[in-house]
Amino acid sequence: MIAQGRRSTSEATRRPRPYPGGQIAYKAEWMDTGQDPHFSPTVFLYEQPGDTTLSAHFHHNNQFQIFIEGEGKIGPRKVGPVVVHYAGAYTGYGPLQAAPAGLKYFTLRSVHESGAVRVADARAGKADWPKGPMRHATSKQIDIAATEALAALEGVRETILIPRADDGLEVVSIELPPTTALPAVDIGTGEGVFIFILAGSIDSEPFTLSANESLYISSDERFPRLMTGPSGGHLLTLVMPKRDPAFS
Repeated sequence: MIAQGRRSTSEATRRPRPYPGGQIAYKAEWMDTGQDPHFSPTVFLYEQPGDTTLSAHFHHNNQFQIFIEGEGKIGPRKVGPVVVHYAGAYTGYGPLQAAPAGLKYFTLRSVHESGAVRVADARAGKADWPKGPMRHATSKQIDIAATEALAALEGVRETILIPRADDGLEVVSIELPPTTALPAVDIGTGEGVFIFILAGSIDSEPFTLSANESLYISSDERFPRLMTGPSGGHLLTLVMPKRDPAFS
């Protein structure tokens, strides 16, 4: 499967999600491939209002989060633009706290999922929490490359944000000058790769993707030819590992 995450999709799906204290969050799907319980790549943007907290929780599937605006914390660790966080299936993380200015972040999963399971509820026996490997990783913070910096590049610049693991997990920041081909990503034993555009654009007939848009390429697909546009491109490649067999 090759799927696109588009701004136009988000504009049609953005909706409010009220908090008990009266604050309003917003959620919008950018990539929507359905709700198949085994394989349905999804990308959504969550706009968490200032001075709010999401309690520690977990999900049933592996996920990445890309923090693109605002400030906050995951547990004791500060996050902001641009930080990438990975949490494996059933791995508790949080609380997720937004600073007064709020916090915006994209969530990327290979499988559609609604809601979350609070760690407190699972510990109290109110929800299942299967035993298995718990795993998370957080990247260092990086700046989004300016157009002038991309234009001045003499070649492709790669920065490893989360090193390659045996199951394929990997996140790399890639800066490319204008009209330059993106090197094919080695998905390895992973399930697929998300390509997320931080700045500039990428072109592949018949589509063009720009900032905050994305592409998902499953491991059984041939990697397409992707070229940066006239302003170059700053991208993230995020290889999603398969869910651990312990949770099958």
